[in-house]
Amino acid sequence: MSCFSILLLASAAVTDSLSPAARYGFTFFRGNGEDGVFLATSADGLNWKEANGGKPILPATLGDRITRDPSVCVGPDGLYHMVFTTSWVNQGFGVTHSPDLFTWSKPEFVPVNDDWPEAKNTWAPEISWDADSKRYFVVWATSTTTDPKTRYHRQYYVATADFKSWTHRALYYDPGHSVIDCFPFRFEGRWMMLVKDETHEPVAHYLQVVRSRGGAFGPWEKAEKPFTDKDEYWAEGPTALELDDGRWIVYFDRYREHRYGALVTRDFVNFKETVFNLPAGIRHGTTFRLRR
Repeated sequence: MSCFSILLLASAAVTDSLSPAARYGFTFFRGNGEDGVFLATSADGLNWKEANGGKPILPATLGDRITRDPSVCVGPDGLYHMVFTTSWVNQGFGVTHSPDLFTWSKPEFVPVNDDWPEAKNTWAPEISWDADSKRYFVVWATSTTTDPKTRYHRQYYVATADFKSWTHRALYYDPGHSVIDCFPFRFEGRWMMLVKDETHEPVAHYLQVVRSRGGAFGPWEKAEKPFTDKDEYWAEGPTALELDDGRWIVYFDRYREHRYGALVTRDFVNFKETVFNLPAGIRHGTTFRLRR
């Protein structure tokens, strides 16, 4: 199957399998992530049903025993690869692998910041596959300060071809102000990302599109105008899902309101609110197309 030893984690209490009609997946957490990773699936990308009987598909076992911000991509090896935040203050992220989204390898800790004493956190890792370099890469946010008024998160990345050896941490994106929750993806053959402007003074807390002038690792153009309204709500944790009809759905966490938002677009310039249905309590997750 692969170089990974896939183990059934009994504590995950797997009771389900993917519905034959399901085409898309959405991994997410609830609360602070202490209950593990949850999964929802959808046939149309708008109406979601919780899988596994509402039980977590992966328990929290690493770091401070939380699994926040779970991100999944499907690799050319046919496996699902997941990364997640393990703590508010840890110097790395968790990674695990699965053939079916219900049985996962034993989670491992990737200490990407262990040689950087000033690093205060390793937040919201997002995993992607880059066909050009034939590597997976993981992007996350780290700050060297903790005061919300001066905290300056930049985006960093590491890459791997086999999940055994990783490149050294490198800067991925720094627009000159604090940014978190980077979501890289390809649109019409071009790498782009969604990112949250985390500036506190003056208050931003909105989402923007950034387009690459090169490949998956930039260089990056200037961020485009915000597509969420900071005066109406604060947004974070964006994820973009391409539907079969050419539309894209951008889901995001309206975190001060404890609910999700969703916008539909065809060009990542014009966005329109859309009707959707998600499981209760969902927080900062990642959408992806299921392997069929």
